[in-house]
Amino acid sequence: PSLTLIIILVKVVSIFGLRQHSRISSALYMGGGIVRGDSLPQLIKLIENSNKGVITNDRAQVVELIEMIGDKNSAFITNDATISTRVSGNWELLWTTEKETLFFIKNGLFGRKVTSVMQSIDFKDNKIQNIIKFQNDGDFSVTGAISTSSTMRNRINFNFTDASILFPPFSRIFFPPVGKGWFDNIFVNDKYRLSKDIRGDYLISK
Repeated sequence: PSLTLIIILVKVVSIFGLRQHSRISSALYMGGGIVRGDSLPQLIKLIENSNKGVITNDRAQVVELIEMIGDKNSAFITNDATISTRVSGNWELLWTTEKETLFFIKNGLFGRKVTSVMQSIDFKDNKIQNIIKFQNDGDFSVTGAISTSSTMRNRINFNFTDASILFPPFSRIFFPPVGKGWFDNIFVNDKYRLSKDIRGDYLISK
C-alpha cells in the first residue's frame, strides 16, 4: 500500500472512541411528531437503511435518540465490574459518524468492499482490537491495551500498540499505530452498545 493509504488507515485507529458531550433535549421530533415510548427499537429501525451511517439523512435524529437513551440510563453502570462485564465481547458496527470508517464503508479498498467492522473487548487480558474486514480475506486491524477510568464509570481508556493491513495475495504489513484516548459507553444491554468517543463521534454496535 502507498504511504498515503497507510496515513488514511492510521487515522482509522480511533474507531469506536468518544468526547465529553452536552445534553440534548429529551424530546425527538421525527416526521412532525414527538417520539415517545421505548427509544431503542426506534433507534435500530432508524439506522436500518443507512449503510452504517454513510447515508446521513437521519443522522441528527439518530444522535438525539442516542443521547435520549443515555439520559434515561445514566445510572446503569455502578462499578468497574459492571462495565467490564457488560462491554466484554465481540461487537459488530451497525452505525457510526466516524468519517474514516465511513470512507472505507463507502469506497472499499482497491476495489474490495468492506464486509464488516468489528471490535473485540477483552477485560480478562485488558485488550482491545478494532478490525475492518474487506472482501477476499483482507483486513485492517489495530490492537491495544484498555483500562477502566477511576473517575467515570462508563469510560474505557485505550492505548493502541499494534497496527497492520492484510491485502491478499500480499503478506501482512505492520506499522506503528497512532492513537490513545477513551470512549464512553452511553448504553449497554445484552444485545446493543451505544458509545461516544473523545472526538465526539457516535457508534452503535451489536
